[in-house]
Amino acid sequence: MAEEEIREIVEVRDGRDRQLLVDLADEYGARLGDVGVRTLDPTTFAELIGGVTVLRLIIERWQDRRRGGQIIDLRSGAEKIAYRDADLLFGYVVMFLPDGRVDVQVNDKDRVNDFVERLIAAFTKGRTTATVDNVVPLLNSLGAEDAQLRIERGTTHAEEGGQPG
Repeated sequence: MAEEEIREIVEVRDGRDRQLLVDLADEYGARLGDVGVRTLDPTTFAELIGGVTVLRLIIERWQDRRRGGQIIDLRSGAEKIAYRDADLLFGYVVMFLPDGRVDVQVNDKDRVNDFVERLIAAFTKGRTTATVDNVVPLLNSLGAEDAQLRIERGTTHAEEGGQPG
């Protein structure tokens, strides 16, 4: 039995935000249309059309991806250990360590949050010393063999935000 088709209207902030929604709708087989609503500010709305389960999944993933990539700062004096950066694409993790910086691109977007939680736990619960040399074996033990890495040794004052390059 096919799932009942429903309509869900969501607010879209900008072109990047809309493209994320378009990509997810395409990926999960939902339809997407624009909604003509007049508001006092330049707000855009989009209408998703599809099954209840699919729309719930699309909206959850869309909201997560629009929050951006993950920063993990394990240097002494860091104000926050972990936070999201909207200027960093979802799927990227930038780690600032006392002896360098590691940029990770997680290819399996469905596992990014689980991966980040396990990575933070490994460093903050004292199981692994926060060094560049310990990152690669740790990533492999967490099942990120297919992730792409870039390592910069001795970069303790790295600029936050932006795309790893």
